[in-house]
Amino acid sequence: MIAISVGFQRYTYELMLKHNEFVVSFPSAGMSAEVELFGSQSGRDIDKLKISGTPVQTATLIDGVLLAEASINYECILKDSMIT
Repeated sequence: MIAISVGFQRYTYELMLKHNEFVVSFPSAGMSAEVELFGSQSGRDIDKLKISGTPVQTATLIDGVLLAEASINYECILKDSMIT
């Protein structure tokens, strides 16, 4: 089990609550452009995967995609959330 913090006003939070599934990816050293794009733009406004051309692969445990070049991807199921 892992705990993460996502601002409740973020699009990511909205999607996590809607789907109850998400992926936590740890980027590889060669993914600096993706880190910059993914961390500075909202998926509400743009398709970050399409714009970046980041290779993906189908997740095996959830309905989602994994970043193919990431060092590690965790497929997660939301068990609980809280707003503080």
